[in-house]
Amino acid sequence: MEDRPDILKSTMNMFGERVVVWSMVLLMTSGSVGADVLEFRDGEVWRGTLLGMEAGGVRWQHKASREPIAVIPQQVGVIRLQRAAAATLPRSNCRLILANGDEIAGTFAGLDEREAKVLSNFAGSLTVPRTALRALVLSGERKMLFENPPGLEGWTITDQQGKPSRTVWVFRDGAFVARSCGFLGREVQLPPVACIEFDLELTERSVLIVQFYADDLHRFYGSHSLGLEFNMPAKIVLLRQTDGPNSAMADLMQELTPWLFAASKGNPVHVAIRTDRVNKTVALHGNGRLIKKWKVTRGSFAGGSGLVFGQQQDYIGISRLQLFEQAGPEEPTVAELNATATSDGAVLQNGDRLSGRVGAVRAGVLNFQMAERELQLPVERLHWLHYAAPPPPAAPTNAVQLVSHRYGRLTLEVERWSAQQIRGRHPLLGALQLDASAFDAVEFPHATTRP
Repeated sequence: MEDRPDILKSTMNMFGERVVVWSMVLLMTSGSVGADVLEFRDGEVWRGTLLGMEAGGVRWQHKASREPIAVIPQQVGVIRLQRAAAATLPRSNCRLILANGDEIAGTFAGLDEREAKVLSNFAGSLTVPRTALRALVLSGERKMLFENPPGLEGWTITDQQGKPSRTVWVFRDGAFVARSCGFLGREVQLPPVACIEFDLELTERSVLIVQFYADDLHRFYGSHSLGLEFNMPAKIVLLRQTDGPNSAMADLMQELTPWLFAASKGNPVHVAIRTDRVNKTVALHGNGRLIKKWKVTRGSFAGGSGLVFGQQQDYIGISRLQLFEQAGPEEPTVAELNATATSDGAVLQNGDRLSGRVGAVRAGVLNFQMAERELQLPVERLHWLHYAAPPPPAAPTNAVQLVSHRYGRLTLEVERWSAQQIRGRHPLLGALQLDASAFDAVEFPHATTRP
């Protein structure tokens, strides 16, 4: 892919003549692949390493350049960071949703009438004023069933006809890789409320079916299961397979085009599939964002407890596979949050909704004041709390969104970004110092964002 003389000339005008020399080096040298990916707003891509950011711009190291390049932030859409790939990840049991839509996952550390406290995975201990808080989701501890399988042991591999095969799927460099059409299955005893997470690599022609609650590990047609079909370049369909032909339950063609486009360019996409057999729901999350939540309204949810990956066409790579048993129901959608925007209240694990004033948590019990009486609610019975938050302040025009697929997302006016630390100001939380290694992407304002 060609490098961009137009971008480099613009950079020269802002940052000085040294950039002219760097642009000449780039134009004389072939492109190369680096760890990070910088996508410009017009779709052009550079691969290399993000060295840092300051208020004035982005410092980027291209392997074809002898020295770093200064890039104008207004011409950048997103930077995808590949270094946030720790094998063992800290657990979290809550998620704070701020008034401006930002999210912070971590360990619940306290709540009173003035503030909420959380031990976050990218900023240590954080205190959030109640006026900045939109909702507090208490997910409970997730039980890990397995993570990062070291190889193919325990998996069943079959071709399209359901016959055993050693060549359809292989394990290479920590990832399951599909070499031809066929299935990779395992009996995982999938619990009623579960979360399946993995990093996914696709091409523009890939077709992948992820089956869950499957009663047959060798095939899709003829089994009894639910499944998501990732059909490139731009479609994801929820499928239910019984003894007859498959049934398409929903189609997200237009909504998912940008997300699948990012995957097709060789950037791994973090996928989370959350299932709730009791309430008959399936939710798809891409790169930490809720993409779609389905309600299975016809027939049974599915018949088995197995997990199957089915390659139907072209290259597929699956890595960092994790399977959790969820402690409670699916997190609230944006529509559910908007429906509670003007009042305080609580939603319990069993789905009951309460209106009233949210008080403090002491000794694991929430004080909740209703109109006619006061309740003492154990924290383990709570699903999420919502607050009537005032309209948030507008984000500074030079703020960016820091995205962590597992830990949340933050709006930040970056003052300095080094290899280890990010320093800046949040519109609601003030000055912050963050662990740079915790983030997967940086989204720039006014760009076309992708989940």
